[in-house]
Amino acid sequence: MILSAIVTPQQIQNALDAEPAEILRAVHKRIVDTEKLMTEYRNFAMNQQTDIEMLQERVTELIEDMGSSFDIEIPLPFKLSWKHYDIGLEEYPILIEVDGDYWHGNKKVMTEEQKINWMQMKNKQNDLLKDWVAKNKGYKLIRIWESDIKDDLPAVRAKIRKTIREVKSLKEGEEV
Repeated sequence: MILSAIVTPQQIQNALDAEPAEILRAVHKRIVDTEKLMTEYRNFAMNQQTDIEMLQERVTELIEDMGSSFDIEIPLPFKLSWKHYDIGLEEYPILIEVDGDYWHGNKKVMTEEQKINWMQMKNKQNDLLKDWVAKNKGYKLIRIWESDIKDDLPAVRAKIRKTIREVKSLKEGEEV
């Protein structure tokens, strides 16, 4: 029986022996605990989103310092929907995605004991699809990890500059 995989025989017996008021208290406690957990998760997710937005802001400030202009939330059509990218440079076909270390499963910051969870796997699959869509629409896509923005902003600047140079040289090669 499937129920036995979720509830132990001892728990079933305890429930059968319990008074209705005890059962109601236990159910109520479980509901309250679940609501607390969901509230904590929502707060965690909102804080993570705020962190990513602040990181995106640091990247856009970096782009402005480099003398380039940009747009936020660039949509590219895909099938009957759209794929949205964090930042797009206006002068060049370059898109930038700021990937959170946890949500996108950055192996550089994960410990050996940590395994990629289902949400990280789903995000990685979506990242691969977004990479493909950008490439097929003629864009170069730069992926920047959260930890790189926090720990090595000059390397992020160098990565963006290198991609701009590559795109410029490709464009100049086509015009010849």
